[in-house]
Amino acid sequence: MRHDGDMEASVVVVRWSRIPVDDHTQNTTRARREESNRLAVLTASALLGKKVTPSGLTRRCSACGSRTHGRPELVLTAPDGALGDRGAPPALSVSIARGRDVAVAAVAHASGTHAIGIDLECVGEALSPGFATVLMADEERAKHATSDQALLRTWVRKESVVKAIGTGLATDPREIVLDGLDLTSGPDGPWRLVDLDIDPDVLATLAIRGAKSARFDVDVALS
Repeated sequence: MRHDGDMEASVVVVRWSRIPVDDHTQNTTRARREESNRLAVLTASALLGKKVTPSGLTRRCSACGSRTHGRPELVLTAPDGALGDRGAPPALSVSIARGRDVAVAAVAHASGTHAIGIDLECVGEALSPGFATVLMADEERAKHATSDQALLRTWVRKESVVKAIGTGLATDPREIVLDGLDLTSGPDGPWRLVDLDIDPDVLATLAIRGAKSARFDVDVALS
């Protein structure tokens, strides 16, 4: 759990799990997708409690409006009267990611420009030649390490940012310039990036947009 500032905390709930797949398992892509979707629903339940129940996960592309890809959105249901005077389920910011044998989901209340994105990679993933030139701006390559693990860490941090803004790989990662966890150039913020201590063989980062001056709690747990 992390605490910052003196304001009332906003909570980001993160849940992760190992995916029971191996080289002989059929439909491993489907297994990973189903597990990350399941985690999103469980994570939202942990944030919201019993009053509002997540009943499914859909997607919506911010660019074309398609429901077959894009930012995940939770379908919410509630018993009659459970929402009181609000009349509608709360708006949520949802992000999911999955790697070789691990999945993660993050959920928070969405308000104004606040949004979250999460990404992960498993340590040891093979990188293609020239990956650094595709990932990093010139000033980043001149200043920072370009070992495979350092590049994976940078990729995860940048991917969490583009997930938060909902553009994914439509945004050139070289347009996002990082100095450690500080975003020095890129999408409008403010931004706060948090490297998550999930597991020694997993690199994971949570990006929180619009939270520079707010206090937040990040609740991470194995599901």
